[in-house]
Amino acid sequence: MALQIAMPLCKGMPAISLENLKTYFSSVWKQDITLDDDIKDNVFSFSIGNSFVAVGTTQAPFPWSDLEGPCATSILWPTATQDLASHDHHLIVTVVDDNLSEVNTAILLTKVTAALLAVCDEALGALWSNASMVVPKEMFIKFPEEVLPHGPPVPIWVDFRVGDGRANLSSGFTSGLEALGLMDIVAVETPESIAALRERLTGLAGYLISNSLVINDGDTVGHDEDESISVIYGESDFGHEKTVMHLKYGNAKNKSKLKFW
Repeated sequence: MALQIAMPLCKGMPAISLENLKTYFSSVWKQDITLDDDIKDNVFSFSIGNSFVAVGTTQAPFPWSDLEGPCATSILWPTATQDLASHDHHLIVTVVDDNLSEVNTAILLTKVTAALLAVCDEALGALWSNASMVVPKEMFIKFPEEVLPHGPPVPIWVDFRVGDGRANLSSGFTSGLEALGLMDIVAVETPESIAALRERLTGLAGYLISNSLVINDGDTVGHDEDESISVIYGESDFGHEKTVMHLKYGNAKNKSKLKFW
């Protein structure tokens, strides 16, 4: 199981009331936090059911060399570069529970991160490290509250990088699905517009998160029976370390009855 980490980014030493955190979590998520007694080396921990959560405070900014790219490419936080340039502390949040699936681990990590952001005045937003993406504070707090009761909060779990390719053909990929026990998706030089490709990748990602890895090598995906886009497993064109799903536009090996929209 991939280690899943979130990092609230702060300006100033984060002052977190554990009682406020406990109250917020109980009121919003209807789950109880059992706080551990000891706080050592700027680390505190607690349990939620059978899950162990650790939160560490680092009295230094997150390395800008690793943050600059996610800030520059953030769709959710257009002013991230300016807003985070002066951050000087960050938290490291981890959830440990061998009995949880990757998706359920992400759900709990999302709840904990949102709660920490809500009770920490110094927090500016969070780095969702599984996808190397930054999300502003208020958006991260509201997203799980409004979306989680109905389905996965895909936009704060998965990053979608889409742009123009050769001859005005669009290309793109996802980042973050691998940490959820799935395959990331890659599309190279497609005939779709940037907006349409982003929508397709978002829809496929949400479908996979909700239904697990049900798209096989050679299956066809599309809006309707006339749209022939095959899924081919292979190496990434964009540097993913593990096998990805390539979207190939044209004739497919075999037809799948799966529909995503």
